[in-house]
Amino acid sequence: MTKNIVDVCWTMYRSNTTFDFIYFVMKRQKGFNLSFFLLNTFVVKFLLIALGRIFKRDYYRYFYIRLLKGYHYDELVKYIDQFYQEFLISRQIEFTFNLLDGFVDKADVILCSASLDIIVEKVANNFGVEYFASHLAFKKALLHKDLKGKAPLIEPNLRRNLGKWST
Repeated sequence: MTKNIVDVCWTMYRSNTTFDFIYFVMKRQKGFNLSFFLLNTFVVKFLLIALGRIFKRDYYRYFYIRLLKGYHYDELVKYIDQFYQEFLISRQIEFTFNLLDGFVDKADVILCSASLDIIVEKVANNFGVEYFASHLAFKKALLHKDLKGKAPLIEPNLRRNLGKWST
């Protein structure tokens, strides 16, 4: 049995879904958010990306995801529904969707993405397939840390579940 592993960002949609979703949420908030403003300036973005390359960490992504800290899970799910309808659908890559529609058995398709689990889950549920993604850490339904599991955790799970890993 062959599994077809598909990424969400820039394969299914013309979007980096993590950043676009957080931007979508922040733009709908009332008031000024200094962290959001600073993270979207060229200088701060450049410095965080440069430091990340030096120290081999994705500081920019880390701080961007931390903008969601304190949001209730249900609130983020509401935003996911809006984000999917208002933003993602219009950015579908038709070639990929036509290719995926050609699979008779959707069980042969797995979405694998370093994007946030709530985003990939929405896409996977709408498409009727399994998924692997980075998990947000919630405590009492409030986001209290950024990621519980990051993208490097995906590969060992795929090895365990799918057998031999091929690149």
